[in-house]
Amino acid sequence: MHYNLRVPSGSADVLARALSGARARAVLFARVQLGAPWRLTIPAAEHAGFHIVERGQCWLEPLDGAQGLQLAERDLVLVTNGAGHTLVDDPTSTAAPQNIRALAALPTGELVGGGSGSTTSLVCGGYVLEAAPHQLQRMLPPWVHVRHLEAPRDIRATLELLLAELARPGSGSPTIIARLTDVLLVQALRNWLATAPARQRAPLLALDDGPAGRALATLHMGTGSWSVNMLAQSVGLSAAALRRRISALTGEPTRAHVIRERMELAAHLLRETSAPIAEVGARVGYRSEYAFNRAFRRLHGISPGRYRAQQAQAPAHGLLTTNSQLPSA
Repeated sequence: MHYNLRVPSGSADVLARALSGARARAVLFARVQLGAPWRLTIPAAEHAGFHIVERGQCWLEPLDGAQGLQLAERDLVLVTNGAGHTLVDDPTSTAAPQNIRALAALPTGELVGGGSGSTTSLVCGGYVLEAAPHQLQRMLPPWVHVRHLEAPRDIRATLELLLAELARPGSGSPTIIARLTDVLLVQALRNWLATAPARQRAPLLALDDGPAGRALATLHMGTGSWSVNMLAQSVGLSAAALRRRISALTGEPTRAHVIRERMELAAHLLRETSAPIAEVGARVGYRSEYAFNRAFRRLHGISPGRYRAQQAQAPAHGLLTTNSQLPSA
């Protein structure tokens, strides 16, 4: 059946703006084979996650007790906020929970667990967002479930290409897989934006709300050390009016939001460039390296120098993880 995607007016531009401010830096993978009965716990993490049911079926149960999701074969679910959750073969399963970290420590080429019953095959992964992850995550529901039987043709095609490449890797596979998962993320969010109830879409669509939306888009592009006054002048509003409208859209004080965006840009520069820390601070609006260090530590919990050292040990973009390289929570 041919699927005609009807995107609400302006929503395509809104999604492009939101994703340009929260670029997916890395794709982290685990392929899991689980025999019934089984129960797999995925701890909370800072990165957005996803699961694909390659074969079989299962349930996703949030750790906070919220209603679970039934996942059928070839279904995709995005865990937009990295919330902890459990995957289980059946809600009535009495299987003891296995932590995905413990499975990853086993000396096997693939993560294998559970019992001796029917097998469910999963592809689990995550997107590490380079900038503004908290702002984007606040605009999305915790779970975006794409049911295969209801999915547009383009999502189904991308999913099959991804699974085929994972099953038969060859030269250039890490790059191909990284690109396909990038596309799958955008397609899934676009489908959600086209089909979700209006009340769920409202926070993201607010990015298209005139001058304040343009100011937020400029800020989230991460192109400079914008102040509230500079942003207000660029979109033709008074600083007071812009503060009120940004606070209403983001749910936090405008100054706090601007500082958060500066620190996210600083984190990106520390990861991706070799610029001295004082230069990074200057590029995000701090004349004093001491003031920059304080602001960065207040948001990220560690100094810029230590953050850079930790990030240097992280998996590279597009690298397929092994069973011992799963991202830590």
